[in-house]
Amino acid sequence: MKRCLLLLLCFEAIISCTKYAELAVESDRTIVRPVDWGIDSARDVEWSVGLRFRDTVSKGILIGVQLPKLQDNNLAELIKQKNVDGWILKAIRRNRSAYETLGYLYVPFPRQDQRSGMNGQIEQAFFQVNYHAAAVSDRFSRMNCPAFGHRKYVKTMKIEDNYSNSSKLLSISISEDEVIAGKVEPFSFSMRIFSGGLSLVGIYEVHLAFYNFQTKTRKSNFLPAPEVVNVSFEEERLVEGCGIGNEAIPPTPPESKANKNFKFGN
Repeated sequence: MKRCLLLLLCFEAIISCTKYAELAVESDRTIVRPVDWGIDSARDVEWSVGLRFRDTVSKGILIGVQLPKLQDNNLAELIKQKNVDGWILKAIRRNRSAYETLGYLYVPFPRQDQRSGMNGQIEQAFFQVNYHAAAVSDRFSRMNCPAFGHRKYVKTMKIEDNYSNSSKLLSISISEDEVIAGKVEPFSFSMRIFSGGLSLVGIYEVHLAFYNFQTKTRKSNFLPAPEVVNVSFEEERLVEGCGIGNEAIPPTPPESKANKNFKFGN
């Protein structure tokens, strides 16, 4: 009996520690203040390559985002009254010369069960930003000699505070409605992969908004996460058996009549 009581008290303590988004209704809009959300993980995704798969380069980076949690009654009200059905995340990269949207990730809200209420909300979302050599297709990402001369390895990456993030609120109103022109994939538990091109150096932001997938419409402003991922340095690595100039490639034998007209790659 004592053990059951202790387990019950522990469960109640966990529930009471859950931080929920704050919600306020004004005349023509609903204001939501997300709490306890943002980028909570970032790591390099390694790629074993080379003639004997003994060398390592980077496929890309994996970013994890903790999503805001809403009270079940507030979530049900938003779904019914504001015609929202999920979150939309926008992945952005910025550097000295560019500010680009890499893609979008849709995360649905749970369906409401008439007997048990709301099913569990998805608490985390993940996506990868890959070098182009690993983002083109699954076949390309399994090659032992990466395409496009890719030999880079992400050396320095860290999560930092987003000092440019001044807003803390999401505003749901008709004036915020906007059709998203970019491709928004249906939700899937498989990894969402965006192409980062030939270099991943830059600062990565994640922006959050309420969304309606059926109408492809953003229902609120985009709110930047309190953190960013800063990829500041990548190094070139040698890959055995892949490409001219690699130290692991054996030296070219002296020319003879038999190979005088031979050219590497033909």
